[in-house]
Amino acid sequence: MMPLWVELAPKDEAWLKVLGRWGELLDEYERLTASEHDVAYWHSEPTLTALLATAAWQSGGAGLVEFETVRARHFGAESGAGRGDAWLKVGRIWYAIEAKLCFIAEEIKAGLETAAADLTRMRKEDHADQALAVCYCVPYLGTAQPKDFIRKLTTTTAQLLPDAILVAGYVPIGGVPSHPPYFYPGLITAARTVTA
Repeated sequence: MMPLWVELAPKDEAWLKVLGRWGELLDEYERLTASEHDVAYWHSEPTLTALLATAAWQSGGAGLVEFETVRARHFGAESGAGRGDAWLKVGRIWYAIEAKLCFIAEEIKAGLETAAADLTRMRKEDHADQALAVCYCVPYLGTAQPKDFIRKLTTTTAQLLPDAILVAGYVPIGGVPSHPPYFYPGLITAARTVTA
C-alpha cells in the first residue's frame, strides 16, 4: 500500500505533484527518526503546514508560512494584527491557507468550518487568488486497527464532505506509532475553498 493517496483533489495536476512530495517528506522524517519511531504528523498543525509549504517549493511552486494579516473580530477591540497559516503557490494559483488539527475523524467538518471562519475574518487582499480552509486529522484510537483503516476512513471522509476539493490520506511507512494507551495510525487531510 502506498503511504499517501489522494481521494479527491483539485483538477490542477500541480496539486498531485505537491501532495506526492508532501508524502515523501513525511516518509523521510520517519526514516530519519526510525530509532525513536517518530512521525511528523502527530506533532502539530504548524509542522504539517510547513512540510506542505516545503513540498510546494520542491514541486515548482512556493510557500510562506505564518504570513502577517489583519483580522476583523466580533468585538472591535479584538480586531487587529494576526497571522495566516500559509500562502502556497500550486501551479499558477496562490492559496491563502488556514489550517486546523483534530484527533477525531468526526471533527474534520468542524475543523474546516473553524478554518473557514478564520479566513473570512482575514483581510480580503490577503486571500491571494483563493482562500483554502484545511483540516488535518490524526485519529487516536484505543486499539490497533487493520492496515487499510486510514484508507477506508479517507474514502468515507470524502463522501461526507461534498464541498471538499481535496481529501488525502497518509499512513506511516513503519508500524503504527503509539503513545500508550493510544494508537495513531495515520493522517487524513481535507480542504475546501472559502469565499469571503
